[in-house]
Amino acid sequence: MSGLLVYEQFESLGSTLGASRTNFPFTSIDQLFAGGDDEEQSNWGTPAQDARKGLIGRFNYDYKGKYLAEFSFRYDGSLKFHPDRRWGFFPSVSLGWRLSEEAFMKKFSNLDNLKVRGSYGILGNDAVGGWQWLTNYSFGNAYIFNQAPIKSIVSGGIPNVDLTWEKTATFNFGVDASIYKGLLAVEADVFYKRTYDILGSRNASMPQTFGATLPSENYGIVKVKGFELQVKHDNKIGDFRYHVGGNVSWSRNKVIEKDYAAGAEPWNIPVGKTMGYRACFVALGLFQSDEEAAAWPRFKGTQPTAGDVKYADLNNDGIMDERDKKVVSPYSNTPEIMFGLNLSASWKGFDFSALFQGAANRNVMLSGFATQMFINGASNLPKYLYEDHWTPDNRDACYPKAWGPDHPSNNKSSTFWLINGNYVRLKNVELGYSISKDLLSRVGVDRLRIYVGGSNLFSIDHMPGYDPEKQDGGPNYYPQQRVFNMGVNITF
Repeated sequence: MSGLLVYEQFESLGSTLGASRTNFPFTSIDQLFAGGDDEEQSNWGTPAQDARKGLIGRFNYDYKGKYLAEFSFRYDGSLKFHPDRRWGFFPSVSLGWRLSEEAFMKKFSNLDNLKVRGSYGILGNDAVGGWQWLTNYSFGNAYIFNQAPIKSIVSGGIPNVDLTWEKTATFNFGVDASIYKGLLAVEADVFYKRTYDILGSRNASMPQTFGATLPSENYGIVKVKGFELQVKHDNKIGDFRYHVGGNVSWSRNKVIEKDYAAGAEPWNIPVGKTMGYRACFVALGLFQSDEEAAAWPRFKGTQPTAGDVKYADLNNDGIMDERDKKVVSPYSNTPEIMFGLNLSASWKGFDFSALFQGAANRNVMLSGFATQMFINGASNLPKYLYEDHWTPDNRDACYPKAWGPDHPSNNKSSTFWLINGNYVRLKNVELGYSISKDLLSRVGVDRLRIYVGGSNLFSIDHMPGYDPEKQDGGPNYYPQQRVFNMGVNITF
């Protein structure tokens, strides 16, 4: 049995001070006194304070390597909350049982290790603006009284003395197993996480005519469930050694409680949906004639023609607007599934390694430069839009006809620009050869290895010319580079 107790304290005090003056008559004197009139100067200052105290404890129990237990806790106080709501207690407990150490398991001679484990714990989060439990004021615009400007005082919002820690409760159950002296090893986990008392303001449900600023509250709830699996295989056949390791994880979240506006469209209500779900217009393809486009519902202020995107009028009111959006996918650009495959081998002096990684249950919404021709009047445009855009001679094109920024109907957020974000990428690969020590000893070298390799050599994906790991939007990111390398490692 062992234990640990830690006390920690953090305090931060800060202030900013600034001043400015304009309309300097001489640029050669860069001092504030040399600026313009008093009406052309200003100064400002801002204080800042934060503090936190905490007591951390951990206690471990191990009985003959078979029965394992750990209890830990945090007792934290944050200056951001009212003194009566300042402290939070966050415990966790984990238990493990190594069945492979039990006498009744010894008959399974090929079993190296078998362990079951489970844990439950709560974490706290105070990531919110401070002092919201106090009524506060700030200076506003000046008003004229008796022909003199008088500073006004503006309320900083409604206080909330009940504001306290956001919490996340997590349950995890796992199994570790290996057989035949490591020939096959497996680690499997399932988890369930519930984040509650999420900090946020209920701005969406309040009308814009509400005459006050709302404070943060503890009201949001999000649940997450998933699993993680790792499998590896190591073996040796004569002089040939190899390793195969794979991993996959899946997680899905669900919003249980979140603020939304009264009378919101069904697609705009987050409760019961995943975070980042896709809601957009539904594209039906491209118009093939001006007559077809003229007879179809359109957005206000637009007049689509042949080659433009055709959208579904979901509520059949003859008008394209926000009421024609729908939820088209529970996925976002954050993948639900992530996986990897690690390969390595060696034979005599040769060695090889490769890493594949990928993601699934993911999509990307293109926008901006990625969905427009001649943006901002420029002549530059994505190659894929040019090579396969609609013309009377290319009616089966993947993309609309050539259009400019004054023709906004083609780049609406819709299923037309929603790209399957699943991918597999060869992240790293390397091949090397180590020269025999018998040969090297003659020249005073202990080890010499020659190798060639590369990174990001190829990927299998659906992205039109972009990095498959890109986020939503246009090509405004720094792409990952494809790298080829070769070298020599020498040890004397």
